Amino acid sequence: MDIDGNFVGQDIDEDIKKEVLDLLRTKPVSDVKDYLLEVNHNLSTTDEKFNNQLKLHYSVILRVIQNIAVLHSDLSDVDTEFRELCFNDNLYQIRKLPTFRPVSLPADHDPFESNNNDLQNVTLGITNWILAVTTFINRFANSNENGNSFFEEMITHTLKLGDNKDDSKFIRYKYIIKKKALSLQTYIVDSLIAHTITLNLEQSISLFNLFHFTIPFFSWDLLLTEQYNNLLYDMILEDYDIESFYGDKNIINIKSPSVKDFLQSSLFKSNVIQRLIDNIEDQLTQLENTGNNNNTSVIEETPKTEKQNKENDDEYEDEDDMDNEISTIVNNSLMQAMGLIYDNDINEYNNIEQIMDQLNNLKDLKADSIRVQTLKERLLAYLQAKQNQLSKNGIVMQPQNTDETVQTILHNYNMVNLEDLISQQIAKLHNTATG
Repeated sequence: MDIDGNFVGQDIDEDIKKEVLDLLRTKPVSDVKDYLLEVNHNLSTTDEKFNNQLKLHYSVILRVIQNIAVLHSDLSDVDTEFRELCFNDNLYQIRKLPTFRPVSLPADHDPFESNNNDLQNVTLGITNWILAVTTFINRFANSNENGNSFFEEMITHTLKLGDNKDDSKFIRYKYIIKKKALSLQTYIVDSLIAHTITLNLEQSISLFNLFHFTIPFFSWDLLLTEQYNNLLYDMILEDYDIESFYGDKNIINIKSPSVKDFLQSSLFKSNVIQRLIDNIEDQLTQLENTGNNNNTSVIEETPKTEKQNKENDDEYEDEDDMDNEISTIVNNSLMQAMGLIYDNDINEYNNIEQIMDQLNNLKDLKADSIRVQTLKERLLAYLQAKQNQLSKNGIVMQPQNTDETVQTILHNYNMVNLEDLISQQIAKLHNTATG
C-alpha cells in the first residue's frame, strides 16, 4: 500500500480495503499490530481445525466424490435414454395422446362395467381399492369413530374389484394386486393374534367370506386363510353361546344375512363340531390322567386375630379390592357347600361342567349321534368310577379326640356333599340328548 492509501499489485476485495483503511486511520500502530497477531492466530487455529477434520473425514469425502461421479454418469445415461425415448419415433413409434376432455360421471359409476373397461377406468378402480386397503391398515386400529367406515370401504372396493369377470385387463396389475392382498391378510391375522384390533361377529364373517371369495386375477394366501379360519372358530367358541345361534327362533332373530348363512353353512358346522370333539377328548384324557394325589385346600383354616383383620382392612385401598375379596370368599363358600375343598376337585368340577356344555353344543349343531354318545359314555364312566371310589373310601369313624372329632364331622359332611354333586352330574348327563 502506498502513501496515498492505495493497495499496490494485489487484487483485494473493496470491503477488506475499507476495513484496513479504517483500522489504520483510527487505531495506533501498536493496536494494529495486536490485531494482526490476533488475526494470524485465528487463521492458524482455523487451518489446524480444518486439517484435523479433513484427516478425520477424508475417506467419507472420497466416497461422496465417487458417488457424485457415479450419480453424474447415471444422470447422463438417463438423460440420453430419455432423449432417445422422446425423439426416436422410428424405434418407439410414439404417437401424440389425444387432448384430454373431462367428463362428469354419475355417483354410482362403476369403472369395471363393460362399457367403461378402458385402461384409465381399470387403473382408477384398482387405485381406489389400494387406497381403501391402505387406509384400513393404517387407521382402523386407532380410529374409534371411523373404524367401521374404513372397514366397509375396504370390503366394498375389494368385492367390486372381484366382481369383474374379465381378468385380461388386470394382467398388468397382477403383481400389485397380489402384493396388496397379502399385506391386507397379514395385517388382519397378525393384529388378531396380537389383540391390537377387535372385530364384531358380522365383520369377522365378512372377512371369512372375503378370503374364500374366488377372484381370478389374484388369490389369497392359503396359509393365512387357514390361520384366520382358526382364529374365527376359536373366537366364536370362546365369546358366544353356540346354543343361542340355533333353533328356528334364534336364527330368525339374527338380522345379518351373511351371519345367518355362515352359521347355517356345513363348512362352519363341520369345523366347529370337530373342534368341540377335540376339546372334549382332550379334557376327558386330562380327567382320566389326573388322580386325587395332589389335593391342596383352597380355604385358609387358620383364624385371624383382631389385629390381623384390622391390618387387612387397611390394605383395601379401594372398593374393587374389597369386592374381589368378597367374591373370592363367596365362591369358596359355594365350592365348600358342594364338597369341593381341594384344587383338584374344583378343577375337575369345572372341566366336567364345560364338557357337558360342549356336549349340548354338539347336540345343537346336530353332530353325529354315535360320536356324541361315545363321548357321553366316556364321561359317564369317569363319573361312576369317581362315585365308586368315594363310596369305597367310606366315612371316617372313631375319632380319638376333640380335634379329630371336628375334622371327622367336616370330612364326612364334605364327602356326602361331593357324592351328591357327582350323582347330580350323572343324572344331568343321562338327561343330555344325543341329537
